[in-house]
Amino acid sequence: NWVGALVQPVKALLYSPFVSQKFVFFVADVTREDLSVIGELMTAGKVRPIVDRTFPLEQAARAQELMAKAEQFGKIVLQVPPLT
Repeated sequence: NWVGALVQPVKALLYSPFVSQKFVFFVADVTREDLSVIGELMTAGKVRPIVDRTFPLEQAARAQELMAKAEQFGKIVLQVPPLT
């Protein structure tokens, strides 16, 4: 649901007149070349994701709860079993 992704930016926009931080909203224009460079950096080991926890797919609800509470330090990974 793309509307859910707009909740936090809209909140920030509404709060911005009352706080000292300046709110700026932008959308990145990512090109195929950009993605290629990022892929090369990842392949070379120069960019690594920070993984907080890994859950089996059956515990996806628990992983979502942690994400909703912002209780993770890095990414939460779901392990998807291979198709048989």
